[in-house]
Amino acid sequence: MRGYLIDVIEGKTHSVDVFDLEDYQKFIHCQTIDIVSRTIGDREYEIICDDEGLSKRPALCLLYTSPSPRD
Repeated sequence: MRGYLIDVIEGKTHSVDVFDLEDYQKFIHCQTIDIVSRTIGDREYEIICDDEGLSKRPALCLLYTSPSPRD
């Protein structure tokens, strides 16, 4: 599945291929993540965030559109 890494450290967005939990952890550089769904207009987005970002800054996020990885 195609995802978009929002890299706040480099100030860039990267297109990445993600398939499972290990991919999320590798790209976001953390072991604990949160996944939330948001609908904007007629599209659904899954947002995967670094849950460890609460204790360290800056946090990184990965964003992609449906179908959800949980489907």
